Amino acid sequence: MKVKGGLGSALMGNFFSQFPDHNSLYLSDDLVVVSSALKVAFAGFHSIINTQDVTQKSWLIHLVRYDESLLQYKGSFCLAESAIALIPLIIYRHENINQLELDLEQISKLWLKDSFYYEDLRIWSIFVGLLLKNNYLEREKNTKQLLSFCRTKNSRENIKLINICLKNRYTLQQIEKQFKDSISEQSLIIYQTIYLFLSLSDYFELCLLKSTQISENVKLVATLTGFLLGIHNSYLKIPLFWRKYLEISPITTSLNIDQLSENFVS
Repeated sequence: MKVKGGLGSALMGNFFSQFPDHNSLYLSDDLVVVSSALKVAFAGFHSIINTQDVTQKSWLIHLVRYDESLLQYKGSFCLAESAIALIPLIIYRHENINQLELDLEQISKLWLKDSFYYEDLRIWSIFVGLLLKNNYLEREKNTKQLLSFCRTKNSRENIKLINICLKNRYTLQQIEKQFKDSISEQSLIIYQTIYLFLSLSDYFELCLLKSTQISENVKLVATLTGFLLGIHNSYLKIPLFWRKYLEISPITTSLNIDQLSENFVS
């Protein structure tokens, strides 16, 4: 249910970010479009299901079979897009963080445009891995554990700043201001998402709706936040009316997340 929850919630974040007036979402016959990064992620799931492994070669082979047009995004994704595209790898390797790091170093080269942001991608991936592996959420323990994996001064300072913001219950605007002078726009998306999730992890609807109030990069923040909420709370914790909407949408029907999730964990 966690895989299905993560995929379903990532899709809801992706869709909600395209409707500034959330009420209009329910009046739409179609949930607009699935982002290119999410499409690459779905191709990655199919690759792992078919090979029971993850390599650059197998991912690209199944990418072509899934949707050849996605090859145009090879080596072109920003940090947050790469984090979305690599979701299947992170879930697949989450029980072995060392193996996750080894595979991430190789597979991330397929998508991440600027290797300068690799450390932030690595921290995001380990955060998700720990969240799945630990099966519980304790803010201080999770961030303290994450600190032990930081390789750079910047990533350590960013995690410490998240802790400060959590203790002081900062708003998104306040945390954006806190990070503004010390962090790039691309990295900000990753740490905003972690902060949003840790501050409202048990309030599914409120957290996802708050993620769509970011002034910039709304789609990326909402998709990543939705994914975290889904793997933490599982599919059945997604509000019923959202689940029903996902189940009748032509786009999500074609993606068949129910069967995909079942095949992935079997």
